[in-house]
Amino acid sequence: MTTPPSAATSAPAVADDGDVAAAHWRLVGAFLAPHRRALTGFSLLVLVAGALPLAGPVLLGAIADGAGGAAGEADAARLALLAAAFGAVGLLANGADLLVAWLGARLAWRAANQLRVRVAAHALALGSTWHARSTPGEVVDRVDGDATRVGELLAQVVVRLSAALVTLAGVVVLLTVQDWRLGAALALLLAAGGVVLVRLRDLAVPAGVVARQRSGEVFGAAEERLRGAEELRALGGSRYAVADLHRRSALTLAPWRRQETYATGIWSASMLVVFGGGAVALLGGILLQRAGVLTIGQVLAAFTATQLTRRPLEQLAENIQQIQQAGAGAVRLGELLSQPPAVEFHGEARLPDGALEVELDAVRAAYPGADDDTLHGVTLHLPGGQHLGVVGASGGGKTTLTRLLHRSLDPRLGTVRLAGIDLREVDEASLRRRVAVVSQEVQLLSASIRDNLTLLGSVEADDDRLVAALDAVGLGDWYARLPSGLDARLGSEAGTSAGEAQLLALARVLLRDPGLVVLDEPTARLDTASAMAVTRALDVLLEGRTAVVVAHRLATLERVDRIALVRDGRIVEEGPRELLRHGDTGFARLVAAELGAVS
Repeated sequence: MTTPPSAATSAPAVADDGDVAAAHWRLVGAFLAPHRRALTGFSLLVLVAGALPLAGPVLLGAIADGAGGAAGEADAARLALLAAAFGAVGLLANGADLLVAWLGARLAWRAANQLRVRVAAHALALGSTWHARSTPGEVVDRVDGDATRVGELLAQVVVRLSAALVTLAGVVVLLTVQDWRLGAALALLLAAGGVVLVRLRDLAVPAGVVARQRSGEVFGAAEERLRGAEELRALGGSRYAVADLHRRSALTLAPWRRQETYATGIWSASMLVVFGGGAVALLGGILLQRAGVLTIGQVLAAFTATQLTRRPLEQLAENIQQIQQAGAGAVRLGELLSQPPAVEFHGEARLPDGALEVELDAVRAAYPGADDDTLHGVTLHLPGGQHLGVVGASGGGKTTLTRLLHRSLDPRLGTVRLAGIDLREVDEASLRRRVAVVSQEVQLLSASIRDNLTLLGSVEADDDRLVAALDAVGLGDWYARLPSGLDARLGSEAGTSAGEAQLLALARVLLRDPGLVVLDEPTARLDTASAMAVTRALDVLLEGRTAVVVAHRLATLERVDRIALVRDGRIVEEGPRELLRHGDTGFARLVAAELGAVS
């Protein structure tokens, strides 16, 4: 079996700091773009929510000036009205803040879910080359974990900080109205603090990217070790596996330490800005009050307004780790989305009903990133309804040939046709419905038998049809022993042997009623009895359908019509099975060698 070339296991190089720092904002902007109308209304609400808190200091200053009149006789009714307005503004500001948080979270999670679906679909389309160098743990962490972190960035951080930034701008405007010198001093302080905070954050994100990459490698390695735990224990490799995980974990320490250092620096800088703003308003206000420029109430209003900067800056400091993780996650998502898919579907043609004719015309194929072709000028014709057995040594190109038939890979040169239609012109849904694939590594879901047979409802079939499919492949007795029937959950209520799992996969295919069935080593990992059961089920499955069967166990090919012997990426023999079986051929020698090994 030919497998795609493996890439180096080292972590990918991290982009320049500026590119990394901007990458997640570009991604956030891209997946928010379809929600422009909702964002417009939400932005207006953010402006209101950010401006409302500014009324509090103004009212508080008016109360102070009114209560401290020269004669000491304040207008009680006016002060009561101001106090009531002050309380109402506080309630309205809190209500607006809650509404912003609720609507922002709703919008953010809707967009994040769309991003998660897009990333998952793209990951599925990347093909075997990319997946060969990515462990399942890494893929799950990217598709779900990183998308979740970006959603959290919007729902819990950006939404609140947006309103807070409006408040910051309003504070500067308020102090400028009081006296332009106070406004200018505060604006300069905030600008300098903002530059420092952004720079520290830009330095922190690349460290977060490396830390996330290293953590993903640890999770992926742990998942692989756990999956092979029994073999590791049997061969005495357990302590070496644990030592390797310790080594990988140690490599994550340095980037995480750098990230935490920058986070602490951001918190310290934000607190300095808060204290500096208060000092500017208080000391400057006192000097201006003594000069007769400001009243006591205006000084109080200016100082109180500067304290509104504490909340957004504290939020920034408290959420910096979340921002870093979301930034690192967005960079990793951007890297994944920049990977070109193995194939792209743009065609609209539909494959006809019935058995499909297969044609390969001078096909040359190579995996992405490979220097050499895996298949070299392969030409093949298989009439509809006939069955082809593909044999040859491992690494010769058999699996690559089958991947061309269900478009996991496109030819570099030449054409692959089904029913006379170039596969590149076929609609994806039509291709998936009319071409079925069964691999030697059957993937069963931790779900009910019904969901496994229909692949979570992707195939419409009533219960009678599902049971008939199980009977047809020889699982009738197995099914009859299950008290919960089709609702039995695989693993917990319905155990399966390797042979039964393969038969379930064949029942899945039978339900789809494809015109072409591609089987890659369907009995390679089965004992003799299970292999015979699968072979009997294949007789039912392949009746009236075209089939391409890759097999090392030649007994599986007893009922195929034709044989293709693949060697070094070329079909060196192709013809009727019986003719090749009894002639002076490479296939005949393979059969003789297998019979000799068995005897």
